[in-house]
Amino acid sequence: MGKTLKTALQNINYMAEIDVATARRIRKAVESGKKTQKEIAEKYGASVSTVRKIAKMSAKEFEEYIAKKKEKARKAKKGKK
Repeated sequence: MGKTLKTALQNINYMAEIDVATARRIRKAVESGKKTQKEIAEKYGASVSTVRKIAKMSAKEFEEYIAKKKEKARKAKKGKK
């Protein structure tokens, strides 16, 4: 695992407040370049730091981040049954 990917995955805990769908919307908004990171953060109820971290991730890092969030959600759901 590369250093950048490892760092991105360590930051997942800091971005725990957003769900997968919101993370994807944030990523899409950042890529469009139509709004500032602050505007995107306000729109989706995330911190500017979270938006910045998502923006800095490579496509591979972002998909790894999404996979980790999905796995965490599955485990949480399984634990509630």
